[in-house]
Amino acid sequence: PASTPAAPTRRAPSPQQQVSSSGWRGLMKAERWTPGMEVTGHLMSEKYDGYRAYWDGSGLYSKNGHRFAAPLWFVAALPRDTPLDGELYLGPGRLDELGSILPRKVPDPRWSAVTFRIFDAPEAPGGFAERSRAAKAAVERACRAHRGPVPCPHRHVEQVLQPGLVMAVEVGKL
Repeated sequence: PASTPAAPTRRAPSPQQQVSSSGWRGLMKAERWTPGMEVTGHLMSEKYDGYRAYWDGSGLYSKNGHRFAAPLWFVAALPRDTPLDGELYLGPGRLDELGSILPRKVPDPRWSAVTFRIFDAPEAPGGFAERSRAAKAAVERACRAHRGPVPCPHRHVEQVLQPGLVMAVEVGKL
């Protein structure tokens, strides 16, 4: 049935096996921009208020190595040949609701509103820019082949090269 989790087809290292004392080995950890930080030449993207997730080609895992019970149609729309790193996202202000969906052992019907915002293909060759392009290509291929109850739930997060210092304005202040 469409509501049962996908069975693994191969055993790849889970994020839990990739965790070192400083965090996930091979997976990036973003830095928060602060006023005065030089960003020229850096790639930047929107920060989503979601849960970090790693797709290893057969399973979707939390940053602590716990496998998410995602519906079969959700993971069937992911590429089997390209591990991906991203964020499971429900929408602005819905982090608590997402947190009530993800730990369930059986997929929750609310997965139909969840998207996987993908920013990296950590095993692809090259630096972050090349890996991001590989992630985009893999997501586009997988979404073209997607046949599910909702539109393809996976999105590539565009990375923008910063030409210089970014000005930040606090909400309510000019």
